[in-house]
Amino acid sequence: MSHAEDISGILSGQGLQDWLDGTRRELITDSDAIRQGATVLRSGLRKYIKNKGGGMMDSYRAGKVVKPLFHAADLMEEAAKMMGTTWALYNGLIIPLEVKKASSDQGTFNPGG
Repeated sequence: MSHAEDISGILSGQGLQDWLDGTRRELITDSDAIRQGATVLRSGLRKYIKNKGGGMMDSYRAGKVVKPLFHAADLMEEAAKMMGTTWALYNGLIIPLEVKKASSDQGTFNPGG
């Protein structure tokens, strides 16, 4: 499939919805994997620090090490939400243009459009 065919597929309503849904699912799946990995890493680091004779303050370091991973997971979840926002904007801003064009093509008078 060519680049132009990819774009025309995405520009169709169903193509856009499918792409946004797929992207949202991927972001959520990846976010879950990062969060799970960060949890395992934090636990392993805490055990490692404890075995080395570190105290509670030292185990704080484990949380500090994985904090960027949890932040990345949060950002991916936020991006997933934006896929839904994009679909809502498409329906609110683009679909009315298609309806307006269709009514003008039919010769229908549309005083509000």
